Amino acid sequence: MSNWHVGLLCLCHQTRERQASEFIQGQLTLSNYYYGREAVKQSWIDEYYQVISQNYTNISNYLTRELNFPVAKREQLKARYLVSTDGKNTPYSSAYTTTKPSPSVPATPAPSTPKPATPAPVTKPSTATTVTEAGQGDTIKPAKKAKKTVKITATKKRHTKYIYRLKGHKVWFKDAHLKHSKGKTAKSAKTKWRITKQETVKINGKKATYLKVQDNHHHTAWILKKYVVKIKQ
Repeated sequence: MSNWHVGLLCLCHQTRERQASEFIQGQLTLSNYYYGREAVKQSWIDEYYQVISQNYTNISNYLTRELNFPVAKREQLKARYLVSTDGKNTPYSSAYTTTKPSPSVPATPAPSTPKPATPAPVTKPSTATTVTEAGQGDTIKPAKKAKKTVKITATKKRHTKYIYRLKGHKVWFKDAHLKHSKGKTAKSAKTKWRITKQETVKINGKKATYLKVQDNHHHTAWILKKYVVKIKQ
């Protein structure tokens, strides 16, 4: 018994007994014509339905999963071939059948008389300064940081031994003009440094002394003098 035989009988929502009866009757007619013997038994169909019930619960799941024949395709097939049996031959109606929408005629807009545009009132910019307090729902923009200006006033070379350590978590720089930061020193650094150069600078008018330090691997940096500590001998 072919998978498609049972599937096609299910298209008309027939009962299991009705499907088996019609299928057997058709097979008997063909068998008697060609072979002269019975080709299908009721027990075979019962066993077929039993397997479907065990593995797929119902015939609809079987058609969808096993035969890749979902409900939409079944409804479209019924709409194409089935008609009513009341003598009127009414085509089968399905929610899955698609009908082409009739083209809609665009409505012709009624002519309108354009009204003269009313000029917008000119508002003068207010010169008054309003002061708002924090916490009233207004956003207070942070004040812009003043640009740092660094001017080198004095420089001298120094040659010391590796007898210095740097304080932890302090800002240091890559260049003498203090434009490129190296981040911050390690919190617990054990590296020994030596001083190779010293400079006096003015940062926004304030004097400060920076030292150029170097480790055994020739890594260099500029750091504030008070962050360089001499190791006790």
